[in-house]
Amino acid sequence: MRRLALLGIGNMRLGPITLAAVASFYGERPLEVLLWDADLERLDLMERLGWSLFRTAESPHALTIVETLEDALEVDAAIVLVGRWCVQRAQPDATREEFVSRVVQQFPPTTSVLRLVPTVGERHEDSLDLELPVLSELERQQRAFQTLRWIHGDEPIGPLLEQGESSLIRHWLTAWERNQDPG
Repeated sequence: MRRLALLGIGNMRLGPITLAAVASFYGERPLEVLLWDADLERLDLMERLGWSLFRTAESPHALTIVETLEDALEVDAAIVLVGRWCVQRAQPDATREEFVSRVVQQFPPTTSVLRLVPTVGERHEDSLDLELPVLSELERQQRAFQTLRWIHGDEPIGPLLEQGESSLIRHWLTAWERNQDPG
């Protein structure tokens, strides 16, 4: 089973669409999807959303929480979407760009890395500009409540899955799988 890490999944702007893209991805083989975030409350919320999305999409992938960043580095591919709350808990003295750059540099050269947030310097990873708006603090809080409504079934989760299916993240997953060696 190939392993995909979603690092900084507690990012309220990028987490839901990333999980929806993975849930709607039906590759050649199921994936083990590793979730990591230094903000454990947001990590828990996104794990619950992930299970709701995977169940609704009848996704064959497995979802696993990893407690340390180091546990998420031995993967075939990674999507880095670290937000400021994650950085504040993981490495308070670093900027987000510095933290993400350090994380990306820890992957082996064979790992395909998609970064959805800025980094300092260059590496072999891809990057995407999803053109999603920056959320205000109020919008961030509202997104958390929206996420709970999706999880509890108070609002349909289908539109989020549709966004994920047509997202650039999903297209990157398809391209990544196409470029993998068989076996």
